[in-house]
Amino acid sequence: MNQARSQTIVMDGFGSYLGMEKGCFTLKDKKGNVERYPLFENQLKEVVLRSGNSVSTGALSSLGFWGVDVMVMTQRGRPVAMLRALAKYMRDEKKTWQPRMAEVCI
Repeated sequence: MNQARSQTIVMDGFGSYLGMEKGCFTLKDKKGNVERYPLFENQLKEVVLRSGNSVSTGALSSLGFWGVDVMVMTQRGRPVAMLRALAKYMRDEKKTWQPRMAEVCI
């Protein structure tokens, strides 16, 4: 039976880092405290990322692969971007995705 996703990671201070380590998302704050979020539990619903924090590209890729939404906000809390997995977008919107060659600047 599918369990509803319920956890949200909120990175609202300065100096936090979201990365990947041994099959878990790891959230490290500026004091060195670490929280782990295992991928296999599939509980993560969303990540809210405010300016002043960082995320590894590996973590971003995994968030997309597992269908976890990422909200990017300014330090004052203004939303500026939402990252969603392409598979989730196509499933929700019944759209097809066609890859394009990247344009090369000469």
